[in-house]
Amino acid sequence: MASITVIVTSHKTDEDALRYSLESLVEQTVEDFDVVLVDDGTTQGADKLFAQYCDEYDGFVSVFSEKPGTAASRNVGALKARGDFLLFLDGGDYIAPETVDKYRQTQEATKAELLVNRYYYSGEGEPGYDSWSEQICVVPDVDKLDRALLNTSDLDGKLFSRKFFDLYGLRFPEQTVAYNAYLTMKCALSGAKTAGCAGAIYEKKSNPLFGEAKPTADSFRAFTAVYDEILGWVRGVIEEETGSLDGDEYAYQEILTVYFQLLTDRFYRAFWHLNNDILDLLRLKLEEISAQLSDDRRQKINAKNIDLRFPSMYIRLEDAVQMPLFSLLIDITKTDALGDLIQSFYGQKFPFFDLWVKQSDFDSGYYPQAWKNAPNLHLLPDEGFFATARRDCAGIPINVKDEKPVDSSVLSELATAKMPRSLVNYKFAALRKQKGAKTYLKGKGFNLR
Repeated sequence: MASITVIVTSHKTDEDALRYSLESLVEQTVEDFDVVLVDDGTTQGADKLFAQYCDEYDGFVSVFSEKPGTAASRNVGALKARGDFLLFLDGGDYIAPETVDKYRQTQEATKAELLVNRYYYSGEGEPGYDSWSEQICVVPDVDKLDRALLNTSDLDGKLFSRKFFDLYGLRFPEQTVAYNAYLTMKCALSGAKTAGCAGAIYEKKSNPLFGEAKPTADSFRAFTAVYDEILGWVRGVIEEETGSLDGDEYAYQEILTVYFQLLTDRFYRAFWHLNNDILDLLRLKLEEISAQLSDDRRQKINAKNIDLRFPSMYIRLEDAVQMPLFSLLIDITKTDALGDLIQSFYGQKFPFFDLWVKQSDFDSGYYPQAWKNAPNLHLLPDEGFFATARRDCAGIPINVKDEKPVDSSVLSELATAKMPRSLVNYKFAALRKQKGAKTYLKGKGFNLR
């Protein structure tokens, strides 16, 4: 039976969150696995916490990474690992108690060298299982060009055969984005037998949109460099198997579609977190990929992203500021809830709105610092606030009087709803209530779809 090493990284994780991750290892239903704890110096108290667990539990060892960062720490941990298979756990995340045992059982039954888990989001944003990992985790033999594998390639929690690290000298690229995708697809396209493992559950605590950091021009280039390389690997596999490639092949169109959608979800839907330099890079890359898509694929992408109005989407911040679809008029009584409410709007999957805020709320001390200079923010005196905002706003005005955070899909669904303009406020309130209840139930373990 294959031995497993779990590698835990501590990069920029507070001590309580890191302890949460370590406790998930203590709670495993089996004990015959070892653990490598990697401290990169970015978490205060990590060294003492790691020392405590190494003293209390057999098989726990601690190492220090000279290079900060999750990917660099994983590489250090892989060199220290003793197991035949490697499972990486980031600080703040959690694996279900049966995960190590189920991975081992599935590997023994399938002889797989790359195993894919179920993936649960429980941090910022809507909680629930990733739909693509749900499709692939039950498959005993996953094709290397399977669409679900392409869509889950950048998710954490997979079990990697150590031989791909040792024989092929594979390492995670030491950057903040797409390092999982690089290693996953390199293993799969190098011939790793791949299988799903429904009993292995990885819980991600951080925001799935950004991972370790908000997008920058450098992180965008790093992200696209990885997926450009994956695209090249896919081309090579198709050419090797068929002798040629004309671009219409199903598998090639699949990776192009996945690439386009990943850029859309990770960057374009994070519009207000970007600047025009990144948006220019994004536009060029989307155009480059779109030119290779078949007409059918392009139509499917447009239909899936109808709320973003492809291909006539906003491409610069100034365009979105001047032509918002919705104008959100903030008027809540509990100013201490203002921060979470504003953050929820900037986490929307549909980002084309502007905010109209009373000066007193802005000055209350509760308005989030990160968004005080947002280009789509409008400040007005308290007196005559609604009359002025309704007169001057460019989008459909929506009154926001409920201070509870808004589910990330509300504006997206509102943008595609067919209704008279006069009913927008009623529909907005209904969606808030509906999505709020769904999110609450998901948080209690009911995964409604």
